[in-house]
Amino acid sequence: MGSNRKTRGGGASDPVGFRFYPTPEELVDHYLKLKKQDNDFKSDHIAEFDVCNFDPWDLAARIPSDDMVWHIFSRKDYKYINSTRSNRATPGGHWKITGKERAIKARRSKAVIGKKRTLTFYQRCQPKPKKTDWVMHEFYLIDSEAISNPKLHQNDFVLCRMKKNSDMEDTSIGEVELGSSSVSNVEDHAAAVVTPEVRMRTVSSSTFFLWMSIYGNLMHLSFMLFTHRITVPLHSCHQDT
Repeated sequence: MGSNRKTRGGGASDPVGFRFYPTPEELVDHYLKLKKQDNDFKSDHIAEFDVCNFDPWDLAARIPSDDMVWHIFSRKDYKYINSTRSNRATPGGHWKITGKERAIKARRSKAVIGKKRTLTFYQRCQPKPKKTDWVMHEFYLIDSEAISNPKLHQNDFVLCRMKKNSDMEDTSIGEVELGSSSVSNVEDHAAAVVTPEVRMRTVSSSTFFLWMSIYGNLMHLSFMLFTHRITVPLHSCHQDT
């Protein structure tokens, strides 16, 4: 009976139901730190590609994944030699930073050991790039945590976690944050749903209830006049003979 499955490494096997989903701290403090200290370090669950050489769907096709999340070691790519500006262009588009950079802290010491950026892929289209539902988290070590040779600056590594969000859901993988901006976005969306037709129906309903209130008051007054026998004198006409 087959109780194990092969990993992408081909040599090891994992129990059925196993999923590789380490915490940000584990990705940075274990896997990425080992990779920066030893370029030959490999993991059965983390592929190694130059992310900017491929579009995200091409990367996904090259890396087996059971839960549609891809972990990738990638060398930092810079626009120019001796530059700190990252190159995020791919053959069919570019990765754009769309989230706030967040610190990754050690669980026990609470010291900052790394950073995480959130990026969204924009496909090259005319007249302007088209936002897609491909999202990537880029993890990197702060300088004090990495044992690396400054001369190998161009060969520095980051660890990427890529995912395709269905139906353009948001973007942070494995994290949900609800802030004031999120609440205001929900309120704006609710306001946008109120169409002119809805407003017209609301006004019509208000007018209807106003007239019903007036009618009810008139009926109440008529009832009071009848019960108290309030009458109005009538003048009769006499015909001359």
